[in-house]
Amino acid sequence: MRDGFPILLVSHDSDGIWQVLCNTTTKEADCIVVCLGCCFERDQSIGELSDLPPGWMAEREKPGEQWSRRPAAQEDEHEV
Repeated sequence: MRDGFPILLVSHDSDGIWQVLCNTTTKEADCIVVCLGCCFERDQSIGELSDLPPGWMAEREKPGEQWSRRPAAQEDEHEV
């Protein structure tokens, strides 16, 4: 959401938390808390992921490409 970076990774953690990431950094200091609705306003394609089950993630290489879904490894969920 910061600096115009695109949304390239969405994680629905097993604890129910959603992470919407640019996939350029995993530093905790770079994280910000934002409203999921604000993320949707910025990129409505994340609406396609509304049925992403807890414990799963979706990635894409660049905006406009199809989302690739997969179960998240436990270490993936806690990267950020």
